[in-house]
Amino acid sequence: MKSRYHWIILVILAALLCQDCTLNQGASSKDYPIAPVDFTRVKLQAGFWKDWVETVHDATIPFAFQKCEETGRIDNFIFAGGIKEGKFQGNFGFNDSDLYKIMEGAAYALMIEEDPELAAYLDSLVYYVSEAQEEDGYLYTAWTLKANEYIDFSCCT
Repeated sequence: MKSRYHWIILVILAALLCQDCTLNQGASSKDYPIAPVDFTRVKLQAGFWKDWVETVHDATIPFAFQKCEETGRIDNFIFAGGIKEGKFQGNFGFNDSDLYKIMEGAAYALMIEEDPELAAYLDSLVYYVSEAQEEDGYLYTAWTLKANEYIDFSCCT
């Protein structure tokens, strides 16, 4: 259980490091004089973008997580991880990706502004995801929960 959590953290950190390496390659090129600036170094004081970032943090991210809860997307990870008993929720096998995208957005929001409540919620989701991961590393809740009766997996076998 803990090793899965550490594994996910390690993968996220490695991805962030690799992203930083590829972003900085353009900065050293002689024919490309513009160097990227890390978004955490940009401070929005007022205006359109400040308002937009605040709206995403205060309304969009909570609303998106609420919809994931209402539609069973989070429950699928809880069920697949054996935390609670239950069947696959939803009509689509790709429901997992919606939660991943919202988690990514929340992680970026936390890099801009501290929010202990959002950080704790995100930590709980990381735990659910790590518990849902199978021993061989595979992570697809529809498959783990044997949602064959709901989803046509004939293309994948």
